Amino acid sequence: MHREYEARFVEVEQKHPWFVARRKLFAGFVDDARDRAILDFGCGTGSFLRALKAAGHTQLEGVEPAPALRAVWADLGLPTHTAWPEREYDVIFMLDVLEHIADDRGTLGEVRRHLRPGGRFFLSVPAHPFLWSRHDEQNLHQRRYTKRELVLKLHAAGFRVVKLSYWNMFSFLPLAAIRLLKIESQSSELELGNPFVHAVLHRLFALENGLARRISLPFGVSLIAIAEVDPSAG
Repeated sequence: MHREYEARFVEVEQKHPWFVARRKLFAGFVDDARDRAILDFGCGTGSFLRALKAAGHTQLEGVEPAPALRAVWADLGLPTHTAWPEREYDVIFMLDVLEHIADDRGTLGEVRRHLRPGGRFFLSVPAHPFLWSRHDEQNLHQRRYTKRELVLKLHAAGFRVVKLSYWNMFSFLPLAAIRLLKIESQSSELELGNPFVHAVLHRLFALENGLARRISLPFGVSLIAIAEVDPSAG
C-alpha cells in the first residue's frame, strides 16, 4: 500500500468493522487448533495474531516485510519474519495478501511447501474484477479474483479446496451499483466514519459470519477459501 495510507492503516485495522469481522471469522475456523503451529503471512500490524493469542493459541508466527507495520506488534513477543521461514506449519493464513503479489502462483506453491501433511491453508482475496476501483489502486492490488481463477490456481499449486465462499455479502449490491455507475469517492472505503453506521455493520457482519461458517454464501465483495494439500498432486 502507499506510504501515506500505511500510517492510517494502523488505526483502521484495529477498529474498522470489516477487519474486526474478518478476524472473528477466521479465528473461529481454528478454535480447535490451539496446540498447532500457525503462521500468518502478511500479518500487517499483527491484529489477527493478537486475536489468536488472546484466544489461547501459543505457537504463533508472522511474516510482514513492512518495518512500520511489523513494529506495531513487537510487543506481542512472537517470532517476526520478513520472508518465508525455513520450517513447516499446521496452519497458514493469508488474509487479503495474495492480491498484492505479482507471482501469486509461485506464492501458493510456497504455501504448500511450508504446510505439514494434514495442514490447512486459509485465505481471503477481493472478488470480481469488475469491482476494481481507486481503493484497489490505493492498496497496490495486482488483481481481483473470480471463483474459477482462485480454484484453478489453488489446484495448480497442489491444493484441494475444502471450502469456498463469497464474503462481505451485504455490501455487494450497493458497491456493485457504485462501480457500474462509475461513482468514485475521494475518501477511502476503509475510513472509520459514522459510529452508528459502524454499529449496524458490526451486527450485519456478525450475522454473515454465522452463515459463512455453515454454508457457502452466493455473492459478496470478497472470496474466502480453506484448502488442504492434495496428496494425489505429487
